[in-house]
Amino acid sequence: MESYLHLDPFPEVKKALKALSHLSLSMLSNGNPKMLNAVVENAGLQGVFTYIISVDEVRTYKPAPVVYELALKKTGVDKGNIGFISSNFWDSADAKAFGLRTHWINRAGVSGDELGIAPDVTLQSLTDLVDVLA
Repeated sequence: MESYLHLDPFPEVKKALKALSHLSLSMLSNGNPKMLNAVVENAGLQGVFTYIISVDEVRTYKPAPVVYELALKKTGVDKGNIGFISSNFWDSADAKAFGLRTHWINRAGVSGDELGIAPDVTLQSLTDLVDVLA
């Protein structure tokens, strides 16, 4: 668990997040606040996210709809105006089922899970997201 607190971001992440800094960027995670704050700090991403949202507040994990609802409550943004990005297919698919616009970062080029729903957009890296939103 200690290793999680010191994850290095993928090479393009800092540059891509900087290019997206005109947007309100938030993190929604199954991690607890202590873990999330530590990983953000240790990755050198302090000040990047407007909100760092933990499931601890609702005492359940994704993919429970109440977790995605928490993002709406915290940010004050409507479903249709949130772009949800994840490297987990299941998370992107469940966020789409909830009603968010979704982007799956599929770095490995693997097939998506058979869940009956798929993310709106599949990308290979966060840089691709910058290009899509440009």
